[in-house]
Amino acid sequence: MSGGAYEYVAAYINNGNSNLATNGSSLVNADLKYKDIYAVSNQDARLDNYQANSKVYGDAMWETSSHGDSTSSWHSDYSYMAHVNYPWIQRGCAYNYGTGAGVYAFSFGNGIPSVLKSFHAVLLVE
Repeated sequence: MSGGAYEYVAAYINNGNSNLATNGSSLVNADLKYKDIYAVSNQDARLDNYQANSKVYGDAMWETSSHGDSTSSWHSDYSYMAHVNYPWIQRGCAYNYGTGAGVYAFSFGNGIPSVLKSFHAVLLVE
């Protein structure tokens, strides 16, 4: 099951990049219960940010991949951690990326809308 579209999720690296405010200020300003905020490393690089969040469980990134800068997710899916100018977390991958674009893929985004990107609403019941 490869391809489809990138799917933005309510998660980002908290690195202060302008894309957080420009392309997602409503989420950045939302209550913590509506989002996942990942730590930024000193280098703010993919591998370093992946390691800085190695104790975060439940999001299926750390559990299903061996590092954040290649096709190291299960079934050789893409695993590219958010970094520098691309602080937003995306799940899946676009149809034109082939077999690495499977259900275990995750990558970085700048938050700008695209025909290759989507999202879905989740109902939160308290």
